[in-house]
Amino acid sequence: MSMEETIRLIGQLKLSGFNLEGSVAFPILGDGVLLTIGLSGDLEIHDSQMETLDWFYQSIELLYPQIVYAIFDYYKSVLPNYHLNLGDHASELMPPISNSEEIWKYVTEPGVFIFLEDEGGNLLLEYESSFDVEHGFRVVFENRKLIGIGID
Repeated sequence: MSMEETIRLIGQLKLSGFNLEGSVAFPILGDGVLLTIGLSGDLEIHDSQMETLDWFYQSIELLYPQIVYAIFDYYKSVLPNYHLNLGDHASELMPPISNSEEIWKYVTEPGVFIFLEDEGGNLLLEYESSFDVEHGFRVVFENRKLIGIGID
């Protein structure tokens, strides 16, 4: 994706408070991905945010296996605690799984959020999940590296 294509992608977004957001098509993630870019007080997109979006769009195919593995690993690590809270519905909402591709039965609707540089400049992939419908979870990229997964 060239910067011109990134500009076209951003052109699909609408102002909502101090964010630009909208539903866009994103490679691998699919159609209807909520893309949100945090804006500063001047309501402008910073060059670093454009570069981050361009990088992520171009790199998603290479990053995807790492993202899937990290989500699968997160799922397995939080399963015991969530099972306590899910009670009778635990085996339905968050069963033990052995294959990373099974994760997509319980994790849905990715969204992409790009923070302002002065707020860290991080890129988040935000997912909804069957086991935490209130919060979901986030895959956090900082300086173009996946640094963690969690609720906060």
